[in-house]
Amino acid sequence: MTNFELLDRDASRVHVRHFNAWLWFILPLWCLAMLITYPPHTLDLAVSSQFFSAGTWPLHNNWLFSEVFHKGGKIFAALPALITLIILWRGVRNDENLRAAYRHRFIYALIAMIGALSTIWLLKSGSQAPCPWDSVEFGGRFPIVAPFSGFNLFHSATRCWPGGHAGAGFFLFACYFALRDLRPGFARNMGFLALGLGLALGGARMMQGAHFLSHNLATLLIDWLLCAGLYVMMFGRRAILAPSSWRLPPLSLPLAALYIAFIWASVTNIAFWSALVPAAGLWRASDTLFLVSFFIILTALFTLLLSLLALLPTRVFKTLVFILSVIAAVGSAFSTIYGTVMSPDMLRNAFATDPAEITGLLSSGLLWRVLLAITPIVALLFAPIVSKRPLLIRIQTLSGGLIALACASALTYANFQGISSSMRNKPQARYLIAPVNILYSGVRTALSDGNPDATYPREVIDPSPRQTVTPQPSDKNLLVVVIGETARAQNWGLNGYARDTTPELGQRSVINFSDVSSCGTSTDVSLPCMFSRVGRADYDRQKILREEGLIDILKRAGVQVIWRDNQSGCKGVCRAAQDLPVNPQAKECKNGVCLDGALISDINEKLFFKKGAPTVLFLHMIGNHGPAYWQRSPKEQKKFTPECTDADLSHCSAESIVNAYDNALLYTDSVLSQTIDWLKSMKGVNTGFIYVSDHGESLGEKNLYLHGAPYFIAPEVQKHVPMVMWFSEGFQKHFGFSRNAIEKHAAQPVSHDNLYHTVLGLLGISSRTYVPQLDLSR
Repeated sequence: MTNFELLDRDASRVHVRHFNAWLWFILPLWCLAMLITYPPHTLDLAVSSQFFSAGTWPLHNNWLFSEVFHKGGKIFAALPALITLIILWRGVRNDENLRAAYRHRFIYALIAMIGALSTIWLLKSGSQAPCPWDSVEFGGRFPIVAPFSGFNLFHSATRCWPGGHAGAGFFLFACYFALRDLRPGFARNMGFLALGLGLALGGARMMQGAHFLSHNLATLLIDWLLCAGLYVMMFGRRAILAPSSWRLPPLSLPLAALYIAFIWASVTNIAFWSALVPAAGLWRASDTLFLVSFFIILTALFTLLLSLLALLPTRVFKTLVFILSVIAAVGSAFSTIYGTVMSPDMLRNAFATDPAEITGLLSSGLLWRVLLAITPIVALLFAPIVSKRPLLIRIQTLSGGLIALACASALTYANFQGISSSMRNKPQARYLIAPVNILYSGVRTALSDGNPDATYPREVIDPSPRQTVTPQPSDKNLLVVVIGETARAQNWGLNGYARDTTPELGQRSVINFSDVSSCGTSTDVSLPCMFSRVGRADYDRQKILREEGLIDILKRAGVQVIWRDNQSGCKGVCRAAQDLPVNPQAKECKNGVCLDGALISDINEKLFFKKGAPTVLFLHMIGNHGPAYWQRSPKEQKKFTPECTDADLSHCSAESIVNAYDNALLYTDSVLSQTIDWLKSMKGVNTGFIYVSDHGESLGEKNLYLHGAPYFIAPEVQKHVPMVMWFSEGFQKHFGFSRNAIEKHAAQPVSHDNLYHTVLGLLGISSRTYVPQLDLSR
């Protein structure tokens, strides 16, 4: 007996022929997991649209397809199954030496056939995935959803995943496994028949509009895995434990580089291809040619990169490939779940995120996608790489890389117009090519970008600002500036949103600014910009971080400045302010995370005034920081249900995501209203209040979530933010401005650029950096 033939005497008295567990189980399982995790809806629509014309499916009632392929196909598929059972039963009756073997395989064949057919039927019974003719895209009434979205075994209105008719062919894999050790040649033919018949029957139904392509592919994988798994359980238990069944063949370096390049170009770039493919209704043959050419170009360029890395020692090569693959997988997972692009702005935002915020972004779905992406890479890296004649192998590898470069250059030249057009029309796509996107953005951010929290000296932009309103020892003037987080103008009740998410502010005579543009789409960009004289109009990040900001000017003018933070820090803008930490023991805090009510819960006991000097209190909220929106509001104040309580927003309905987000806005409304009430209640103190959010948020529009998109391509929901103001009569009188002047600006477009100059104007600070035209109080 050899390593390739193991005798299972207890089960069958025949040799179980060698099989490779990677090909039999790991690869099909991985492919099925990919189909379920990344359902190829765009490809499905593109293929099915070829058989949809003038609002109908011309082949739906076609006699050939309905009678021959549909009804007749099932009868034809039953014949090979019957023949297999007859062969096995005759063996039981006539072959005394192998009677036990035939009997066991006869039982296997019955169980596997029934199991394959019933498994597909059960999955179909609970699936909410629609057939093409029932989908909205083809005039039906059901949206296309992922295979297990809303799965309900006892109720389904669609029942179309996986492909049932294809199962009438693929269930014949049971015939192959039942006979592979007894009649190998006949079994091989049965295997090809199962594959061909399943594809033919599934394809026919697909052409009629009854199934999508991915439905039939899922059936193929499920039936194969079920039949193979049952075969191993009954006859190959010893074989599956043998090292030979799990041994991968040795790989040459050029071949390993090509395989890894192929996986990088396909698996870790799903987000890129999803952004690049055209709409299904516009699919043309030229689109297919373009995408195939682009895929070959990407694979060739990755092959070149890996060929250069392969010049290093093998262990170093494998280590670098693994690191790059993990980086690519993480970036791809974030892009597919949240629709984010790994631009320098996004990497800057990631570098500035604290551990608590990172934890909020992690989810089982994200970790699963990362694991799924790196699995084939890890398998290849564990395969032995040929090490004989290393110099010759590396020359061959480098030659292969140069050949790949030549192929990429030729195809790029041939498709230059299409490639350049795609990159111009979809500029976000260039930041989705993993792992190049993260390497480029990371290096650019790390080497050429300033750290807002760095403690280096800042350039003095005004050495002698002064107060134009002469302070008196008895004066008490307090301006509270609240910096919101991730609140978008589109969901702000005072802006006319369908839901009243600001009921309490609406009763407090605030001045609402309905058209406010943010300086950036992330806190790391917006916060330093808001406190800088530079602003968005002349945006220069290096200049913003090099110069002093608003708080420095206020402090130099004699204003007492206090900063209180309930977020991941002030991004360097508060370095000159007095720090007033939030009390971690406050009732609003739990497990080190505080709701925004903690910013003001003990403020009366902690706040102090400086004689004759105005006080500016900055409150930095956690607001609507996502994706854990449900954690930003207390249970007793949740008005909109059900809420999404999963960090993987793709697992939640659009309604539940918006519900959780709006509940957080309701809580922000409550905290802001309590702040205004506290200011109103202060005796002998002139008080003012400003609230403005740092940036907006995407809640699934155009499959985008969260924020941080490059400003030039960011959707408006990430750039339009709410802003409100309120001032006591004493504050207005003391500093000499009127509410009417501010209300005049409230109806006009304004931006974060106005904040710096408005705060100086409200407090009567004379500075050479002050621009009156940007002061909303004038």
